[in-house]
Amino acid sequence: YRRHWDTASSGRKRQKQPLLQGSCCIKILEIHYENSNGVFMRVFKIILGTLILLLLIGIFRFSAQPATQSNQLSTSVTEEIVNSMPVIRDYSEEQKTELVLNWNHIIRKYAHFSLYCLLGIIIAGFSLCFRISMHKRWTATLVFCLIYAVSDELHQLFVPGRGCEFRDIIIDFSGSFLGSLAVFGTALIILKVRNRRERTAL
Repeated sequence: YRRHWDTASSGRKRQKQPLLQGSCCIKILEIHYENSNGVFMRVFKIILGTLILLLLIGIFRFSAQPATQSNQLSTSVTEEIVNSMPVIRDYSEEQKTELVLNWNHIIRKYAHFSLYCLLGIIIAGFSLCFRISMHKRWTATLVFCLIYAVSDELHQLFVPGRGCEFRDIIIDFSGSFLGSLAVFGTALIILKVRNRRERTAL
């Protein structure tokens, strides 16, 4: 009877050892995954934070340009766009000059919209690194972009030949709204698809 009990108990110990080893391995893998994921998120935050800072500096520098310098820059960009279009290559110089004058204002406003759209995208991506609700993320993103757009226009009051326009604030805010909407909309779609897969897997 003792021999039978000893062999049975030793068999149970042998069965428990692999289970304990397997659970330890799983815990080690989970800890490693959490640590690697944490490192990735920290690096991601640093990259996005750096991009936000660089973009804010870039917008500030563009706004700090006097009217003549800013107009020369936008005119040169418009000329490159006009000359690169195959349909307009056969136009006369006078026609090209007229197109540049007509399109220059549109290109300037489009540049406003594009810069703040990019700012909205990056700040929205940065907000996804924090564990807060989607509503708070979007609100914080839009409020930050709106405050910076207003301060950017007020800054232009002190630049020679520049001024503060409420229309530019609307354009800037619209760009940041569209950029952040694209990020948060994509994030919500991915989250819904993931939740569906988890439900079907169960």
